[in-house]
Amino acid sequence: MSLARFFRVAELLKAPKLDVMTVYRKSIILPVTADQVFAWHEAPGAFTNLTPPWEKVEVIEQQGGIAVGAFVRVKINILGPVSVTAKYKHTAYEKGHLFVDEQEAGPFKSWRHEHRFRNLANNRCELEDYIEFQAPPLSGWFVKMRLEKMFEYRHAVTLQAMEEISCAVSIEP
Repeated sequence: MSLARFFRVAELLKAPKLDVMTVYRKSIILPVTADQVFAWHEAPGAFTNLTPPWEKVEVIEQQGGIAVGAFVRVKINILGPVSVTAKYKHTAYEKGHLFVDEQEAGPFKSWRHEHRFRNLANNRCELEDYIEFQAPPLSGWFVKMRLEKMFEYRHAVTLQAMEEISCAVSIEP
């Protein structure tokens, strides 16, 4: 075995890094403007509407909407009878463009979720969810799998709501 090949194999066999920042990103094109989608996210009950029915999430306390300083404290069922309490605080807000929530307490070493809104041509927009997190050791794959399922649901709910808004706007004289 050549020395170069030996070092490539040795690199592959190294123990996995347990403290890695993971990125999850998902976007959707919607038939309304960024301002309309943003306003829908600002409305009371948006968080509850976007929570999939199979995710056992209980809102314990909520203060404010999505502006800087607002927060939500939730009890999240992780697996079976195992649950954790987490607090997410809103740390950035650009009306019509962006809001960010970060975990202050909870199961992750770190969690930052950016909700990005970008106008496109023909009164459409892109909604992008960009998440950076550090999960407990060896659980990143499990978290990403749950996120994928959850954001499929969230984007479907958002699309349905925006299609209703789009139809209502096009019907008005």
